[in-house]
Amino acid sequence: MPCGRMGSGLASLWAIAGERNQNLIDTAENDKDLVHCPECHWQITGNFSWCPKCGTRLKPYRCEYCDSIFPRDLSECPHCGAPAA
Repeated sequence: MPCGRMGSGLASLWAIAGERNQNLIDTAENDKDLVHCPECHWQITGNFSWCPKCGTRLKPYRCEYCDSIFPRDLSECPHCGAPAA
């Protein structure tokens, strides 16, 4: 195989891979899993429990005592009164 032909084949593969990566990024940005941090408003994709930029908790708390789920802005469990972890 001549070098020029192999090089153009590799360029095509890189172009396809780049398009695929961009499609994955576009899908993630349009996905319902897109979250904005309530503190720093950083755009977060993925299933993070904490904001990677400022450290704010993104998911609700689960009580260690009664296993209830409650919002992160409460300092204690509304069901049993245990402090938030």
